[in-house]
Formats: sequence, C-alpha cells, structure tokens
Amino acid sequence: MVVRVPQPDGPLAAGPAPAGTLEGGRRPRRSTVTETPPAPAAPIGDDGAIAERIERQIDVLLRLGRSRIRDRAASIHPRLSAQGFTVLSVLGRVESMSQSELGDLVGLDRTSLSKVVSHLQSLDLIEQRQSTTDRRARVLHVSPEGRRKIEDALADRRATVWRNVADWPRSDAEAFADLLARYNELSAR
Repeated sequence: MVVRVPQPDGPLAAGPAPAGTLEGGRRPRRSTVTETPPAPAAPIGDDGAIAERIERQIDVLLRLGRSRIRDRAASIHPRLSAQGFTVLSVLGRVESMSQSELGDLVGLDRTSLSKVVSHLQSLDLIEQRQSTTDRRARVLHVSPEGRRKIEDALADRRATVWRNVADWPRSDAEAFADLLARYNELSAR
C-alpha cells in the first residue's frame, strides 16, 4: 500500500514563475510517498487450518504450563503464587538483579513487582542487598533457602521437559527448541 501525504510549501500562485518554483520563489506542493507494508492477510484454506492447529496447541501448552507453575510454586511454599514462582525462577538464574531489570524481564510494572518482591521476602526466598557497583542502589538476590528450592524446581522442570522428548531423535528435539525460540522471538515483536 502506498500512502501519499501532501506537503504544502505555501500558497500556490498563478502566473509565470521560474522553472521549478512558483511566484515569490516558493516551491509547488508535492507529495511524499511513504511505503507501508501491507497487513498480513488472514490465513485461508490449508494455511488457516494449520494456523488453527498451531493456535490450539499453543493454548494447550499455555494451560499445561500455568498448571505446572502453580504446582511448582506450591512445592516451594504453600503460599507462593504462580507470579511469585515466575519472578523467583528468573531471579534464580542470575546472581543478582535490580528490581527494574527484573520487572522488564517478567513484564510487571513497579507496583505489581513490588508486591511480589515483598511477598517473596516475607517467605524468606529473596533478599535485598546494597549493590556492589552503586552504593545508592539495592539489588535482589535469592536467599540460600530460596536458591536451593528454586534450583530443585527448575531441575524438576527440565527433567519433565526432557522426559517428554526423550524418545524423539535428538535432531527433532533440537529442531523443536529452535522452532520454539523462533516463534517466541516473532511473538515478542
């Protein structure tokens, strides 16, 4: 699709003018052509059926994932929410992180993340410490007990994933991981 946007450079005047200009030295109105990519068409026929199959499988995967996250959260602490588990698992993969960095990674605003962090602290799963690089800043760390529990939960999660693909040829498991990464990258745009 081509969108034409008129660019007025002043009033148009009648009468003879030097080549390329209007009377008074003004340039004539011109259009700027801006290319915009066409919107993708909704899939039809076989493409629509494939898109529907993919969508259904993603829905199943998300439902199963939410259920497993709730179960893993409960295995760490009976009062740990699924959102708390997600925050803890992200923080558990690094040594420390600022609250703003953590919020960006898990997609929570400051207020929501602050509530989750306070809850995790009340369960003795995370700690706040002074940053080693900026004395004014505070960073979040997983507590020793929190680290042990989240590492157990993440190891269990990896074991479950591997159990589900263990009978697949290794090349299929690698291709599946690559395709999921590719799909997630495109979905994040």
